Amino acid sequence: VGATRTPAAPLGVAAVTTFGSAPAVQIGSSTRDITIGNVGATADTAFGFVTQGAMAANGVYDNVDTVALVVGGAGKAVNLNGGINNLSTTSGQQAIAFEANATAMSIRSGASMGEIRNGGTISSLISTATASDQSRAIDIQAGAKVDTITNTGSIIAASSGLTGVTRAITDASGTVSKINNTGAIVASISPPTGVTGTVTGTLIAIDASANTTGLAVTSSQSAVKDSAAPAIVGDIYFGSGADSLTVSAGTVVGAMNFGAGADALTISGDTTAVTGAVRDDGTGGLSIAVNSGKLSVSNAEVIQGSSLTLGAKSALIVSADPLTASKDSKNAIAVTHIQVADANIAGGAQVGLTLQNLVTETTKLTVISASNSMTLGGPLGTTVLENAPFLYKVTSSADTAAREVYLTVARRTTVELGFNAAQAAAYDAVFSALTKDKGIQGAILAQTSQAGLSSLYNQLLPSQGEGVFSALDASMAVVGRMIDERPDVEQ
Repeated sequence: VGATRTPAAPLGVAAVTTFGSAPAVQIGSSTRDITIGNVGATADTAFGFVTQGAMAANGVYDNVDTVALVVGGAGKAVNLNGGINNLSTTSGQQAIAFEANATAMSIRSGASMGEIRNGGTISSLISTATASDQSRAIDIQAGAKVDTITNTGSIIAASSGLTGVTRAITDASGTVSKINNTGAIVASISPPTGVTGTVTGTLIAIDASANTTGLAVTSSQSAVKDSAAPAIVGDIYFGSGADSLTVSAGTVVGAMNFGAGADALTISGDTTAVTGAVRDDGTGGLSIAVNSGKLSVSNAEVIQGSSLTLGAKSALIVSADPLTASKDSKNAIAVTHIQVADANIAGGAQVGLTLQNLVTETTKLTVISASNSMTLGGPLGTTVLENAPFLYKVTSSADTAAREVYLTVARRTTVELGFNAAQAAAYDAVFSALTKDKGIQGAILAQTSQAGLSSLYNQLLPSQGEGVFSALDASMAVVGRMIDERPDVEQ
């Protein structure tokens, strides 16, 4: 779909648009099998279906499901040989629905292809107030077969509202073995202008939970000059096979859910940042290697794995939630605790902390433990500790004999905080009040510098400064005298 360009005779860009529930383009038959040979033999044309123009489906009215491209699902087989290559950098493949489901690309039962390659945009958008409505960019259904997904462009599933389910890539067929990303794979939910409230929807970047043979997901920097860093935003669900997530550039934001099997999470690149919950099925088959870059783990719970490697330029940030009861005998509060058989930690590797709530007393946390061996190449780095909430002093330590790494959290004194007399006088009272206000507590914990904390702290004090405390003292003295001096009722 679209125009084929040649240097001698450039053509315009075609567009196929449908309004309503009918697909913009549908390939399938209920009476006979369909095989479509490759368009050409070049890197861009060795596919059965190549798009350079726009393909769009718009529901227009409420409660109308939309789909831009459908392959298969009519009863007979559809073979696209090399697969699908979307080269459209204009509107691309897009589906829009209102209070309904939108699917940009639907690969259904009976369809088979080697690869889905996207160098442009594949996007779905819903506007909804219904939690069950789904926005699906690429939806591979059970009974279909796709070997590889390669993304150098943008695959986006979005919802305008506070709810809904957004799915950038879903593979219910269990046949995708590789997802290679140098672009953006994004699931998002954003309130429209003027709408306030809490987002309660579900964001899924990749759902491969049906896979039983193993999926390798890689996110790396494009070789094209001046390309943006890659990104994966939304939760990732793996199946029961031997799965891997390898991130060598850019960002990953979302929960990483590994199933059974010998799984691997590998991070490299000095500026690479991976943030989210890390979960395994509990059998301890997960290998975690942060060779360089940062892994920020948001779930304050035990994570069982086979091995942990931290390189000299790596940072592992764990999370603690003092208000959640600990299920870990090593810790008094809930905290990320990575339990592995073997740990290899290079000198200079850093272990830091994010607090979800206030710690009320000095606490020593066990955050890494190895049942078999622990190698420590030198002292742990401390730079990320400086980015802990400034209200606390956080220190890291290791005991190779016990094969454990610790973080100790202690509330700073007023001297360490650099408080003046008025600030210091109110310190204990303000700290006690913070435990009762989640919003202000979060703002305080977000301050990682003395200046930032002091500025916010001052806003919690009476605007009169020391004068209000002097007035309070004087008032209490008057009350005291009134109590001590009994009136003479005979006068």
